[in-house]
Amino acid sequence: MSEQIPLLKASTFNTRPKYKQNGISFQRATCKKCNNETLSKFYDPALLDLSRRAKDLLNKDSLSGQIKLEISPVAVMKGVLGHLMAASNLQTDTWLDTLARPCVTQPEKPIPEELHVFYWFFPYPAYASIHRDFAMPSVRGSVGSPATVFAAMKYFPVAFLVTQVDKYANLPNLDEWRKSPLSSKALVPLDIDATFPAEWPDFPDKTNFLVVGEPAQAAIIATSREHKRPKQK
Repeated sequence: MSEQIPLLKASTFNTRPKYKQNGISFQRATCKKCNNETLSKFYDPALLDLSRRAKDLLNKDSLSGQIKLEISPVAVMKGVLGHLMAASNLQTDTWLDTLARPCVTQPEKPIPEELHVFYWFFPYPAYASIHRDFAMPSVRGSVGSPATVFAAMKYFPVAFLVTQVDKYANLPNLDEWRKSPLSSKALVPLDIDATFPAEWPDFPDKTNFLVVGEPAQAAIIATSREHKRPKQK
């Protein structure tokens, strides 16, 4: 069986995220043509390489602090954007589709300045999710800040957050490499001491609110029975 990026394809709209326990199955979240001609050929190898490099380093004893990963940052960014684009069943485009489609479907095109791809260490092998088109305050912990729209893709060992604001919760981003060639490599830092709950950031709490519409309701979350899912009201 060929190795696959562990992403989940949203297939129905629900008023709440859909949970699957045990036997987590992952699909490539895109149509066959786009998967074969674009994601699989140009971007998925970079995502897989990032995951393998991170896992190899994490298997070392007494590892802490910041590690450096040699990755293809542009291919990684376009892979994240491509899978998030494909995780929608709507017939109309949203902000993400409009901004990301040209650079994803045409590998030679640069990533728009309006899109920012943040990332962080995600130490939850039994949990994965893909969630797009949800709105939150643009400043974490400040409910009075202007709301903006986000999309998130989370799976072990790295999670990604895409939005149009250039700073969020002190997360690192891949902005400085957006104009690099697709095949270029770079050493990218990953702080393995900076961790968040698996459900973060796309959940409401005392310092954050979440606004969702039909696209966001298509989120799918996969967990094992050992992972405690958040309570739903």
